[in-house]
Amino acid sequence: MNTLGLAARMQQDINNIIDKIDLIELSPNTLQRIYKPFPKPVRSLDAIHLASMTYMSDIEPALALASYDARMNEAAVALGFILYDL
Repeated sequence: MNTLGLAARMQQDINNIIDKIDLIELSPNTLQRIYKPFPKPVRSLDAIHLASMTYMSDIEPALALASYDARMNEAAVALGFILYDL
């Protein structure tokens, strides 16, 4: 790929994608929410994502979940989140 000059173009594409990613800190409130029951059974990592979404929804009310996981989607909808149409 590098001989065709694609490496530099791909690196720029990767940097553009990474620039769009925001990391959020797991605050004490978010961590407390993880341990509370969810309206639907969820796995550990799903609980972290849903608790983070709950925190982020105060900042971004139009937050939507993009997932192919039916269990995760059901839990998100039960919490009042909208699903991104994949």
